Amino acid sequence: MARCWVNFVGVAPLLLGMMVSVPQMVVAPLVLAQSSQTNQSSQATEAQRLYEEGERLYQQVFMGGWARQGARESLEQALAKFQQALPLFRANGNRNGEADNLEGIGRVYDSLGQTEQAFDYLQQALAIWREVGNRKGEAITLNNIGHVYLRIGELQQALNFHQQALPIFREVGDRRGEIETLDNIGNVYIGIGQRQQALNFHQQALPICR
Repeated sequence: MARCWVNFVGVAPLLLGMMVSVPQMVVAPLVLAQSSQTNQSSQATEAQRLYEEGERLYQQVFMGGWARQGARESLEQALAKFQQALPLFRANGNRNGEADNLEGIGRVYDSLGQTEQAFDYLQQALAIWREVGNRKGEAITLNNIGHVYLRIGELQQALNFHQQALPIFREVGDRRGEIETLDNIGNVYIGIGQRQQALNFHQQALPICR
């Protein structure tokens, strides 16, 4: 929530009985309001810039592959950008931006193998998506939580989160999200040893890809 600061500079003359014209009394709050709006707009722009830079750094790691030189450094730089953006989104009351950023931090921590931190930030993002009613954001984060569980070998938990994500992706018409989730569920079934189930989900993804 934005804080409201009161300017007491213009109050002192009134307390001393000095004459102040009405226009001067009206203009001061407007100037303060305009200044506050300008500051909020600047914060919002900077928050978005930092978030996009963090996302770019994160994505380039996976486009180039983990094996490339400097991958870990790029992830740490992405984390720093997301962490700088987070308080700015919060200061502006941008809940969707805050959740996006929390989700980004969670993804980076997962990539760095820091599971506890990944779960913490992804669960924070999930709570906000549900609070604001952003179904696509909810599905993406459920899918990413499932991915963390898959990475650490907790296959039943992974399956649970992917299965929660799948109907939401279908509900909002996100075909890419649906394909990724079907593949993720298939991969979980491979890990469980149920190859026919795995094949079933991978085959469901094929016609969507075409």
